[in-house]
Amino acid sequence: MTTATKPKSRAKRIVVISVIVLLVVALLSGGALAAIGISVSNGETILPNITVNGVPVGGLTVSQAADILEESMEIARTERVVVIDFPGASPLIITSEEAGLSINGEQAARVAYRYGRSGNFFANGFAFLHRQIAPVDIDPLTLFPADRNMIRAVVAEAVAEMDHLSMGAYEVVDDHLVVVKGRLVVLFDADTLVDLIVEAFAEGAHQPIRYDADTVEPEPIDLEAIHESLFQVMESAAFDLETMSVTQHVVGVDFDVQDAQRRLNAAQQGQEVFIPLLITQPEFTTEYLESALFRDIIGSSTTRLTHDEHRNHNIVLAGSKIDGLILNPGEQFDWETVVGHANAARGFQPGGAFQGTTLISVIGGGICQTSSTIYHAVLHTDLRVDVRSAHTLTVAYLPLGMDAAVSWGGPHFSFTNTSPFPIRIDIWRDGLDFNVNLVGTRTHAYTIVPESVYINSVAFGTTYRDDASFPAGTYTEYSPGRIGHVVEVFRRFYDADGNFIRREFENRSSYWATARVMIRGTGLGPGYPGSYPDSDAPYVPYHPQPY
Repeated sequence: MTTATKPKSRAKRIVVISVIVLLVVALLSGGALAAIGISVSNGETILPNITVNGVPVGGLTVSQAADILEESMEIARTERVVVIDFPGASPLIITSEEAGLSINGEQAARVAYRYGRSGNFFANGFAFLHRQIAPVDIDPLTLFPADRNMIRAVVAEAVAEMDHLSMGAYEVVDDHLVVVKGRLVVLFDADTLVDLIVEAFAEGAHQPIRYDADTVEPEPIDLEAIHESLFQVMESAAFDLETMSVTQHVVGVDFDVQDAQRRLNAAQQGQEVFIPLLITQPEFTTEYLESALFRDIIGSSTTRLTHDEHRNHNIVLAGSKIDGLILNPGEQFDWETVVGHANAARGFQPGGAFQGTTLISVIGGGICQTSSTIYHAVLHTDLRVDVRSAHTLTVAYLPLGMDAAVSWGGPHFSFTNTSPFPIRIDIWRDGLDFNVNLVGTRTHAYTIVPESVYINSVAFGTTYRDDASFPAGTYTEYSPGRIGHVVEVFRRFYDADGNFIRREFENRSSYWATARVMIRGTGLGPGYPGSYPDSDAPYVPYHPQPY
């Protein structure tokens, strides 16, 4: 150890002595010192023994030093910071870059190059000789003034944040209300603070700054007021029948004020308090309902009209009072409310209708085909039928059990939109086709087909009518009898591939039997007293018609 150390110490002393001798000689020789100064001034490399923030650059050109210093200066721009500690508040941290001290590698290299070249030839020569024995480390960030305007902007932002926090700030983050328990309110002078920061950067920003200022207690947080400002009752988007547009949905927001107060009381000043929010999403957003509205035909039916245009007129007129009607979810279609009284004052004409087992002509006759076609369309959906009655006699335009008789004062027909979406009833005539579409939004993949199941028939009887216009002992059929029918209707459900899923009972309908009417002769025949056409019971041929 000893033998190894002595030669090195001796050599070091020799080098130091040699340098000192050179310096003395140079000082004694002004010409030589000036010559060194001229050489230094015209040199292309940085003086020896110079480092920049600890990085050696002596003897390098500016370009070489710039490459080496770029990374360290980039680090300095972000990691060299001034820290200001406030009483009762989080520290303010300002980086060199935020203070306008964005010195890059080339700028730092030029600072190092200019070191020792700022004087006359004698001064530059002396600086060169001095660097031989006295290394120097340069901190470029301290050689440039910080930007006061940039610092002031950072300070203003920090002041606003501190004021915000001192007032008990809150915000909604995901499904939580985040409340910051109010910190002490710091009272300080912005100009003084800017001066301290500029001075700290000039000195290298080595130590945090303690800024002592007066403080006041924050205002208490009013959770009731926050609850009032945030509370929202959930509202799903809906179709507004007045504006014919979709309303704006509202997300429901609520929280437990008492639980929030307990959490806040247990927190420290400046601490974030997380309060769970009860977020209730609407069933339908405005955007979704607008995209799904009246998208699908969920049920339809077409029945055949007759060539009786008075009857057809009544059917189409009743349909025109329904066409375009929109039912929101939960709303009921009621025949009498929508169509009203089918009287002459409202444009209806005479037409055939059933009265018990008798066919009569009444104003509005035929409108049952409108209600029946709608009912048949409903049977293709899972909408709920509230009130429906079968005709007393069968009709020709629909299968048994799928008709719906209506008349002012009864029978009635109504159904409810049990779909979560609005539906629209579209009705139109195309030649002898009478059409109904229920337009809404399909919410399932299955299809529904109504099914009529025959249960049994009811035999008809025979009644007799005495008529002296016919010879005694003869019998003539006045009208044929009609058997009665009992049927049950179901809705059959099929999946997307046509496979049967289930069936649901819809109704049980009974159609009356009508007796056969026979004319029983009691006279001597035509031409005798009391004979036809003077009889009280004239013969009328039977012509069944659909209603």
